Amino acid sequence: MAPAVGRETVFVGGDRLWALDPAPTGDPSDGPAVRFEREFEGSVGRGPVLDDGVLYVVADVGDNEVALMALE
Repeated sequence: MAPAVGRETVFVGGDRLWALDPAPTGDPSDGPAVRFEREFEGSVGRGPVLDDGVLYVVADVGDNEVALMALE
């Protein structure tokens, strides 16, 4: 699944939720910088969705428990 892009940030799931600044110095060749990361009990779905300022992710939040999270 693809990352979500918005607010000049790239949001990516995986072992945690990552929010990346794709070009922190203004030069894309410098690579991304981490704006923030958030860990959950398990993994985060690789396809976060950004809609109207709210970031939606599916995350493992406990033993055999998955939740849809809305982060503002």
